[in-house]
Amino acid sequence: MGYLSERVSYLRGLADGMKLGEETNEARLLSAMIEILDDMALAVEDLEENQTELSDSIDEINEDLDDLDDFLFGEDDECCDCDDEDYDCCDCDSDCDCGCGCESDKEDAE
Repeated sequence: MGYLSERVSYLRGLADGMKLGEETNEARLLSAMIEILDDMALAVEDLEENQTELSDSIDEINEDLDDLDDFLFGEDDECCDCDDEDYDCCDCDSDCDCGCGCESDKEDAE
């Protein structure tokens, strides 16, 4: 049982403990409000479950797409493993398209 459902059950217990009876307008209103809160708590729990399932499915799809990308295009074959901010880390001799700026560094050195 979720946190909201537990709180609604607590409210239901408080209302039952007040012994207002079903004949008063206040008791009927309170009972109807608790029923609505209970329905809302169940709906929120269902949404949370659906969101978790969707998140898990998205993660699986993302992993599958990464595997497909590796299969189709090969592993990452960048010439260096540097951060974009660190431009003087690249020591490759080939043309570099990794976006680290080493290509412009090689041109400046020549």
